[in-house]
Order: sequence, then structure tokens, then C-alpha cells
Amino acid sequence: MGSVWAIGDVHGHANLLERLLETLPRESGDTTVFLGDYIDRGPHSARVIEVALAQENAVLLWGNHEDMAAFALGEPWPSVLDYDPYDWYRNGAFETCESLGLSKEDAFRQQCPPLLRELFAQLQVFWQDSATGAYFVHAGIPSGVKPEDCDSETLLWDRQSLKQLDPSGRFYICGHTPQSSGQPLVLPDKICLDTGAAYDGPLSALKWPARELYQAFPDGTVSGPIVI
Repeated sequence: MGSVWAIGDVHGHANLLERLLETLPRESGDTTVFLGDYIDRGPHSARVIEVALAQENAVLLWGNHEDMAAFALGEPWPSVLDYDPYDWYRNGAFETCESLGLSKEDAFRQQCPPLLRELFAQLQVFWQDSATGAYFVHAGIPSGVKPEDCDSETLLWDRQSLKQLDPSGRFYICGHTPQSSGQPLVLPDKICLDTGAAYDGPLSALKWPARELYQAFPDGTVSGPIVI
């Protein structure tokens, strides 16, 4: 069985993503899991989507930003949250729309752009590595709850589970909650890989189960592997 490469929240920073992917020593048979939040805030969401869709042996997960976008654009969205119609636009949508060639005015009138629709069609709410049993999810999985029994709103938005130790032995890898340190949050039962790429932090990738960390920084440097 190959390794699993988890990629943290990209948020439109295609330069970080492309530099990171070029560095990772991925091999045939490896799986690349994107933890969601491809879009918004950064300047190149369209390119991020193109790169993610082009990866072989990839698993693409929903993030809460894709959830808001799908709702705003009238596409099926997994959380079934009743968003405010402007929630997406308050959280980085205009940067995404600009990268897709839309003006601010067009963003409110446009039907779902084909590239976003193609992305939405590939997304899933969580994924489990059959070799190790580890789960991969955007936000978190509450202690004592199986992800298949958990509502999608929690899997895409929850932050409380980072504060709960799950005594069952289950392990998961997530994004969603940016770490101001620029380093992953490493706990006995989980790792959070959102290292703040949306806020000028690095973009992180984790090789699982080797637990080797690689990071691409805004200054153009890439670090790794570091065992965490």
C-alpha cells in the first residue's frame, strides 16, 4: 500500500500549492488528500482548482468555503445549513470570482462557473485510509461519534473537537482551524494541518503514516521532511 499525502487549506494560494506539490516525493500508488478550502481569500482560486483536479489518485474533500459557495451559487451543498445569502461574499468570494474572470457585479448574477461545478462534483465529506484506519476530514469529528453518523455541518465547521481527546483510539487529520504558529497542531488523536496559508502562513503537507511534514512558505522556500 502507498502513502497518503494530506494537503492543508490552500485558500487560493496556487503558488504555494504548486511549489509544495513539486517538492513532495510522491510515488505511484500514493494517494493525495486535499482537506478542503481550495478557494477564497487568496488571489488564484481558479488555478488551485485546476491543479487539484489534475492530480492522480486524489481525494478531494469539501471545506466550509466550498459549502458556502455551492449554496450561494444554487448548487447542492452537503451541510444543508441555511446560510445567509451573502455569507460567501463576506468570506473571500470576490477574490475567487475575480480569479474566474468575473466582476463583482457578475458574481451576484452568475450561475455556477463550470470550473466550480466540476470541483463540487468531485468532493466528498470525509475519507478513511483503509490501511491505517485514519480519517481525513475538513474540520473535525466529535469524540464518540462515527463520521458516517455525524452531520455534515459538524464535519465542515466544528472546532470544538480539537479540544476533545477521543479515548477510542481513532485518529483523524483535518484542516479548517488556522494555527497562528504556522505549525500543525499535533495531538494524541488528531493533527490539524491548517497552518494559515490564507493569512500569509505556510501551506502544509503531511505524509501519512510516516508523519513527515513538508511546508511551502510565502518567501519561496520549502522545508521538510520533518517528523511530527
